[in-house]
Amino acid sequence: MQLLTMIIPRLEQIYKEEGEAGREKFNQWTRWLTVPLAAMQTFGMISLFRSQGILGELNNFKIFSIITVAVAGTIFLMWLGELITEKKIGNGVSLIIFAGIVAGIPSAISRIMAVWDPSQLFTYISFSPLWSRQLQE
Repeated sequence: MQLLTMIIPRLEQIYKEEGEAGREKFNQWTRWLTVPLAAMQTFGMISLFRSQGILGELNNFKIFSIITVAVAGTIFLMWLGELITEKKIGNGVSLIIFAGIVAGIPSAISRIMAVWDPSQLFTYISFSPLWSRQLQE
């Protein structure tokens, strides 16, 4: 939605010029748009998994159940992010994304250890976060 403010001048006007009421309207539209986007993304993932043979045959009720649970989880995380922001702990959605990245580090390290190939050492070093930070400075 924030990227759309650069394309659609009316959205930018609502977000920037109408003050707190405009931002609240903009946030409400973002919340409403999240639901169909989550449903479409879930349906797309189900279709991808079925085409690759990861999921077996699913009837319409199972597909609907999976989509409903995924959308409910998305709404819960959106609510949790807004609650974190309201309590001034930090930017709620950013903290949730950060927690997801940090939670994936141990499995990424174990994956690297499981498929370790000394000939790929240069690749591992070049994609290392420490190395990337030094290049930016």
